[in-house]
Amino acid sequence: MKQSSEPNPPATDAEIERERKKCLAGQISDHLKFARRFTFHKSSTFMDYLHGDASAEEADLACLYEYARELPAVWEAGKRRDKLLAAGVETEKAASWACQENDLTGQTTFPLELLNFLACSSFPKKDWQELTLAERKKIKRFDRKKISPLPMTDVYALASMGVFEKFKAMARDAEPVVEDHDPQRGKIARPYQPVPPVLQKWDSVYHAVFDLDFSKSETQLAKEFLEWLRLPDNQKWLATHKKPSTGTTGKTLDRLKDLAAWRLFREFGNDWNKANDFASQHRKPFTKAEITRKFKRLSQRKNVKSGSNKPFRDAKRQAGSQPNESELFGEEADARKAQASAWHHMAEIMPKPFAPPGQHMLALLAGFKKLP
Repeated sequence: MKQSSEPNPPATDAEIERERKKCLAGQISDHLKFARRFTFHKSSTFMDYLHGDASAEEADLACLYEYARELPAVWEAGKRRDKLLAAGVETEKAASWACQENDLTGQTTFPLELLNFLACSSFPKKDWQELTLAERKKIKRFDRKKISPLPMTDVYALASMGVFEKFKAMARDAEPVVEDHDPQRGKIARPYQPVPPVLQKWDSVYHAVFDLDFSKSETQLAKEFLEWLRLPDNQKWLATHKKPSTGTTGKTLDRLKDLAAWRLFREFGNDWNKANDFASQHRKPFTKAEITRKFKRLSQRKNVKSGSNKPFRDAKRQAGSQPNESELFGEEADARKAQASAWHHMAEIMPKPFAPPGQHMLALLAGFKKLP
C-alpha cells in the first residue's frame, strides 16, 4: 500500500491539553507510589501546618524544607550523607557529595538552601517544626532574606573538598605560553589573559579569593565589592542565577497548609472523610498567650476561650458553624484542590522532576499518535 506523502496535520490545542493531563496524571501516580512510603501525619508537629502555626520569620525556609521532602532524590541523598557521616566525613563535605552523587544540582530553584538542609542530620526525616532551635538557627544562618555576613568555608573543609587543587589547576591552565617571536617580522607574543580566582562550587554558589585592605573603611570596602559585582562577567552570573521573587508570608503558609492537607489526604488512601476525622480529632487548642497575641481587641477575645479549638488556616464557616468548628475539607473537591495547589508549587520550585513537559514536547507526543 502506497503511503501518503502529505505531512501529518499539526496537533490541535485540545490534543495537546489531553497529552498534558495524561503526563500529569502519570507524574502524580508515580510520585504517589513513592510518597506513600512515608506517614508525615504521625509527626508530633504535623498539625502546625494545617493551623498555619509556622512563625513568620521561618515560614519561607519551612516551606522550602517541607516541599524538598517530597523529592525522591533528597531521601536518597540523605541516606548517602548518613553513610558518609558514619564513615567520619565532615558534615558539609558529606552534604555536598550527597548532592552531587544524587544529581540534585539543577533540580530545584533553591540549591543553596537544599545544601544547608542536607547539612542538618535530621533532614529529611523530621518536620521543620520538629527541628531543635539549634538546628533551625544553623540553617537560618544563610537565609537570603536577611543581611548576613558572607559565608566562609573553613580551610580544612576547602582542602577536603579539593578546592585548593582546583585553583592550582586553573593556574596551570592560565600559565602564559612564551612563543618565539620576531618583532622585525611583525610577530608578537600572545598577550597574557588574567583569570580571576573564582571557582564554581555548585549551581549558583562560587568560591572567590579577594585582596582585602582592612585599613579602608567599611563603607569603602562595601563600595568596592559592589563595583566588583558590576563587572560584566559578574553581571552575567547574576543574570544567569537570578531567583524568582518569593510571595508573602501569608501565601507561604497557604502553601504549607496545602501540602499538609494533601499529605493527610493521600496517607488515608485518598479518603477525605477519614482525613477529616483525623484532623478534627487532633485539632490544636488555643492557649491564653496565643489569644492575646492573635486578637488585639477585647471584643474579639470574648468569643475565644483558652483551650478551645483553633480554626484551620483560612477556615470558612460551613453551614452556619464558626471557623473553629469547620472541618478541614467541606467535600472531596477541597482535598483535590489542595493536591493541585501543592503540586503546582512543587513544579514551580522543583521544575525538573515535577513540571510537565514543555509545549513543544507535548505537541510532538500528540503528533506521534496521529501517525498512520
